[in-house]
Parts: sequence; structure tokens; C-alpha cells
Amino acid sequence: MKFLAKTTGIIIALGMALPVLADEPAFTYAEVGYVRLNLDGIDADPDGYNLKGSYAFNESTFARGSYADLEDDLDGTDIESQDFTLGLGYKAAVSETSVWYIAADYVEVKVDVDDSSDRGNGYSLGMGTRTFLTTKFELALEFNYADVEEAEGFAGSVGAVYYFTNMIGLTVDASLDDNDNSSAGVGVRFNF
Repeated sequence: MKFLAKTTGIIIALGMALPVLADEPAFTYAEVGYVRLNLDGIDADPDGYNLKGSYAFNESTFARGSYADLEDDLDGTDIESQDFTLGLGYKAAVSETSVWYIAADYVEVKVDVDDSSDRGNGYSLGMGTRTFLTTKFELALEFNYADVEEAEGFAGSVGAVYYFTNMIGLTVDASLDDNDNSSAGVGVRFNF
């Protein structure tokens, strides 16, 4: 955890030290992508598509949401999961190219194994930073605590966006939780 805190500090310091290269990161966007999970201790790597979005109400508040639909086959057993989040956040500029934010999200998870289904809901609290390192390259870090039904824990994620234009970018992200479950994804972001 100290490593993640130091890394966040370094990224923010870099963002504050760089000359003005771009505006602060946009909080009104839609994103579509592919994600793959690596679940520790389970011989399954579910993958599928995800949708993400955010809408900035003003200079400091925003709403965000996501949906992922993943599936895999484990020894002839079909496994499918859908994850849905919807939340509100507060953001503050650290520099002209960097933003800190906090967010609270409602989380709903549904898992289908063959003909049986299980559903759970809970919440997630997160804090993060997004910064432009150049006019076309954005870096993001986020730390979360989630409590969904009987599962709870911490996770960290890192993401990057390379912007082809001011409105369209290629995203790459990865996450790791305190149970050694990880995910990796790629996508396309559309800023509005």
C-alpha cells in the first residue's frame, strides 16, 4: 500500500511540475471495451465487454457508472456475471492538468452458474487522480474499498488513455485487489 501511495504522490507531483500541456481530464465521456479477469485460485478467466461513462454536472461534481458482462466455461460449466455500478463523485483540480477525486458507488453483481443464479449488492468508496502527462497521454490511479454482500476488500487500479483527437482515445487499464484477483482491459473513450 505504501508503494501505491508513493506512486500516486509522484504522479501528482509530475502533473504539478509539468508546463501547461492540456486542460484537466474530462469527466463527461462514454467508453466501450474488452475486459478479462484472472481469479486467484480458480481455473477460469472470464472475459467480455464493459461499458463505462461519466457526466460532469459542474466544475466539482460528477456521476459515473459502469456495466460489465463476462463469461467463461469451467470444466463444462457455464459461468456468466454481470456487474453494474452507479455513483456520484466530487473532484478538485490539483493543477491545470491534474485532478483528485472521490466517489461513492452503488454496486450490483449477478452470477449465473448453469441454471442457478445469485445476486448481491453493496457499495464502493474510491479516491483517485487523473493527470495529463502530455497533451495526448492521460494517466489515472484509483484506490477502492468495496463491500458487496459477504465480500469486502481493497483494490487498486491504474489506467492510461492515448488521445487520437480531443474527443477519441484508446484506453488501457489494470486492477488488483487484496485477494490477488486481477483484471486487464482495453477500450475506446469518447469525450463530450
